[in-house]
Amino acid sequence: MILSHFLKQMRASYSAKLIAIFIAALCLMATALNITSNRMQKSSYTKYMQSSGLALAQLLANSVQLDVFSENLEQLQIPAASLLSREDILQVEILTSKGLPLVSLGKTHKRNQIPDRAALLTEIRAQASHFKEWSTTFSYWWPVKALATTSSEDALYFDVEPAQPDGEQEPLGYVTLLVSKSRYEKDIREMAIKTGFTILLLLILLVTGTLLLTRRMTLPLRTLVHKIQSQYTIGEGHDDIGLLDTTVTNLIQDLDHSFETINNLKTGLENQVEERTKQLALANQGLTTRQEYLEEANHQLKKTMRELQETEGQLIQSEKMAALGQVVAGVAHEINNNINFISGALPSLSRGINDLKELTRTFGAACLEEPGEKQAEMRLKALALKKEIEQDDLFTSMDELMGNIREGVKRTISIVTDLHTFSRADEQGFKRVDLHSSLDSTLTFVNKKYLKDIFIHQEYGTIPLVTCRPGRLNQVFLNIMNNGIQAMARQGGTLKITTFEHDDHVHIRFSDTGGGISKEILPKIFDPFFTSKGPGAGTGIGLAVSYKIIQEHRGRITVTSREGEGSIFEVILPVDGQKEALPPVDNSAG
Repeated sequence: MILSHFLKQMRASYSAKLIAIFIAALCLMATALNITSNRMQKSSYTKYMQSSGLALAQLLANSVQLDVFSENLEQLQIPAASLLSREDILQVEILTSKGLPLVSLGKTHKRNQIPDRAALLTEIRAQASHFKEWSTTFSYWWPVKALATTSSEDALYFDVEPAQPDGEQEPLGYVTLLVSKSRYEKDIREMAIKTGFTILLLLILLVTGTLLLTRRMTLPLRTLVHKIQSQYTIGEGHDDIGLLDTTVTNLIQDLDHSFETINNLKTGLENQVEERTKQLALANQGLTTRQEYLEEANHQLKKTMRELQETEGQLIQSEKMAALGQVVAGVAHEINNNINFISGALPSLSRGINDLKELTRTFGAACLEEPGEKQAEMRLKALALKKEIEQDDLFTSMDELMGNIREGVKRTISIVTDLHTFSRADEQGFKRVDLHSSLDSTLTFVNKKYLKDIFIHQEYGTIPLVTCRPGRLNQVFLNIMNNGIQAMARQGGTLKITTFEHDDHVHIRFSDTGGGISKEILPKIFDPFFTSKGPGAGTGIGLAVSYKIIQEHRGRITVTSREGEGSIFEVILPVDGQKEALPPVDNSAG
């Protein structure tokens, strides 16, 4: 039943025939490989047995030289008995040069045939070799020479190639070993079984791999045959190649009919194409006119875009000038306070200096006068003046006035330093900057008229220096701070500035407690010209400019706000603003 099914598959499938032929070839190759391998292993093992046996015979011959020469039978028994203790050695004989046995020790075994001594002597005298293979045993012999070279110690432990006997010297005798082939035949059988099993396993793997590879390679062919069988009715008796041949023949016939139909349609289509070409020519004229109109419209659009860009640039410059005006106003206010502080101390200081000058002149004149009544009078006048001006209080007052002047000068220097740090007019390129210093200097120039009842809390973390354009970042910080302060102008509140580092980016977070931003307005706050302030209160480009500046630094601004609860603006900058990039701006309502 199985054979019938297999033969049916063979007839129906071309790939099955190829598989069967390939498997048969593999089986023949495996058989030939097994036979060759067994022969090579048997030949190699036979050479090994010959070499090891001759080494033992040579070792025995070298060890009994003196005993054979003296025919000391008792001493000859010792090495012979030692060798006979080995399981595979059946007989050990030490013969005279005439073939008479001096020592003959052996074992009896039913399966092993002991060769005739006469036949062995014939082989020895022939000197053809020192090894003879019989049906069930191996015979080894070696001549005993009077001056034979002692075998190396390595022969006791390793298989060494025996030295060839010296043919120029008459031997004293011979030693012969008879070794059983039982172990040899057992090892040969085991090697044959292992080799056969290995080749069989390799054959199974090759056959399995062949089947899998063939099935995978012929999968498109079988899929195509299955589709053909499902779509066309073709008689049995064809294999898959024959089926494809029949199908291709039918397709060629169908194509011939199709070509005839195409030729018939070609004539009608040419007429239709000619008519359609005329219509397309007319349409092309219309498209040419429309293209000219679109080019003119595009030209007008480009002109309008240039005008918008110029307007945007003017507005951005206006925003910069407004920020600069605010900074200048703040600086003027602060410097004016310090100048008033200094000028208020100068009149009192001037009066004190004049009193000291008068007192000094009076005492000087008294000291220069000759002793007498006039000198005493002048001294009394000087003492009265000293008491009148209260010298100790005058010195204390002058020290306090000088301290006030120094404080005013110190504050003015601090304002100028902050102004320089804020403007960074001489640092238009990218620099490594401490943002904490930038934030501190920017705080000096926030809009002071809104600072009533508003507290500024700085919570700085540990951040690295940032590669940036400091002047532009200061403009961003000032815009965000002013927006937060203006949002809290009515009810007061707290502006909290927090800094920290995360994933090689520096975060500057501005949190206010103002009125917040509604969900409807939040997505529009970075749009140019959009403002939620009243008329005249803002241009609507401050945050748009800030957004572009942060983009130049490959950073981003995130905004989180809930109406009535305040807003959080967070500026995120890479440590190296010239290399890294972040996702676009994210505005989310909390």
